[in-house]
Amino acid sequence: MEYLIYSLIAVIILTVGLNNIFKKQSKYFYMLATLISVVVTSYEIFKIWTGFKLEGIIFVLERSFMKGFVSTALFILVMFAGALSKKWGITKKLLRVRAEMAILASILILPHFIIYTYKFLVRLFSGKPLSILYISFIIVGLIAFIIMIPLFITSFKKVRVTMSPSKWKMVQRWAYPFYFLV
Repeated sequence: MEYLIYSLIAVIILTVGLNNIFKKQSKYFYMLATLISVVVTSYEIFKIWTGFKLEGIIFVLERSFMKGFVSTALFILVMFAGALSKKWGITKKLLRVRAEMAILASILILPHFIIYTYKFLVRLFSGKPLSILYISFIIVGLIAFIIMIPLFITSFKKVRVTMSPSKWKMVQRWAYPFYFLV
């Protein structure tokens, strides 16, 4: 839980502090998030095969991305930004980059999804017993990920402008069950 709290604090500081840059240069943040996702996923695969483990602050950062704490922190900001008072300066800043935060969160959740899906499939096909709780987590995560895909795609401005407002709103209503599952 402390990883999530620290991730939330860091994400709030970065999002509010870099708000203008975040909005204007979002593609560079997407590229950075993609790079982080590739590195974290690659490390996790390497760790599975070799047993190599990171230490110190690098370990903490990698865990924060791998376990989905950073992406969950971003999703929390996206979710609550719409519920906060529009009079507050912080709310205005969060709303301004809401789509960008959702896109970043979606990119950064990929290592979590890929590695846990891989581990599940390995356990499933190895014949090891799977608890009901473990299977439930996998099913909920898979459903949330499937719901996230169209939300992620329609968060891009280039996609959004090709859709009618009512169609876009209909797709975005799936955010409620997504957040419930997350």
